Amino acid sequence: MRNELGYVRQQLSLVVTLVDGYTKLPPKRSLPQVYLEGTPVVPMRRDNAYYFMNLQRGPYKLHVQSDMYWNQVVEIDLNELSPIHPVVPIWLAPKPNYPEDPLAFIVRSSIREASGKGLEGVSVEAVVTSMEGVRARLGRDGRTGDETILLSGAVQAIADGETLAVRQEAASEWELAVLEARLGNTNEFTLHNPLQSAYPQGTKLHSYTHTMTDHHGDFALYISLSKAKKITAQLRFSIRERVFHKEVTLEQGKPLLQDAIVV
Repeated sequence: MRNELGYVRQQLSLVVTLVDGYTKLPPKRSLPQVYLEGTPVVPMRRDNAYYFMNLQRGPYKLHVQSDMYWNQVVEIDLNELSPIHPVVPIWLAPKPNYPEDPLAFIVRSSIREASGKGLEGVSVEAVVTSMEGVRARLGRDGRTGDETILLSGAVQAIADGETLAVRQEAASEWELAVLEARLGNTNEFTLHNPLQSAYPQGTKLHSYTHTMTDHHGDFALYISLSKAKKITAQLRFSIRERVFHKEVTLEQGKPLLQDAIVV
């Protein structure tokens, strides 16, 4: 877009922020590459944010590539973003070569076929089910289809884009609540997807993390809960439409080396 003097007017179209899924801070150990598929526009990087200027409105595929975090391809539509605050937070999942932290809770294992062949690209999720993993509670009843939720508790530590796990009292499966953005200075967040179930006020939302298996079938899960010394977590992964669960007990600073999971 040019002004009356013929100069190109810079218009902010998209801001991408990156969050280390373990530290919940900007990534410091690795500088990911961020680009939009099919466009020559190169983002400006400043203070852990990537600024894209003068983009045409419409859908794009955002690529984030790193040697220490799993690569991601995220579909975004500029028409669905606020023109005043077009920010998209991307949470990065560490790979097995991510440096170990003495304060971390870590699970290392692999997923293999009976033949011994490792299964690549399997998504592995973990929910901290013990009380140490409670990140917040619902500040009001959550109804099926709600597109926002109100949280109570230590909400200031929760960041845009964070995923928390919630479930009904008698349910076995967890629902993932992706907190897209905080509404102003409140404790209310918009959700990436509407709630699939109803939950009463006071329902606990638990810490959630995920990773993937590499080409050997190996995976490493890193969980950060600085005030805890021991936690219980439920691992979940699915293969060929079969869902597997495994409960583990973890101690801070003592990586749990699990035997290979054979499926």
